[in-house]
Amino acid sequence: MLLAACSTMSEQERKAFLCKEWERGTKNIDQLKATYIFATGKQLRVRSGGPRTGVHYVEGDLKQLAQEVDAACRAQNLE
Repeated sequence: MLLAACSTMSEQERKAFLCKEWERGTKNIDQLKATYIFATGKQLRVRSGGPRTGVHYVEGDLKQLAQEVDAACRAQNLE
C-alpha cells in the first residue's frame, strides 16, 4: 500500500510522505531502505549475501545512514 500511494505522488510529495512515515515509524531497516533515496537524494547500497542465502544487507553504518535521513527530513520540514 505504501508503494502504491507513492506512485501517484510528485517527488516533493513522496519525500514529505516518506519523511512523515519515518518520523512516526520504528526507523527499522525496511523504513531506511524505503526512505533514504527520496529523503537524501543519494543511492543506498544494498548488497546480496548470495542467491542461496536470500540475505540482503545495507552497506555502511546504519546509525549514520539513519541520521542522514533524520537531517534530510528535518530540512524537508523547514521548507
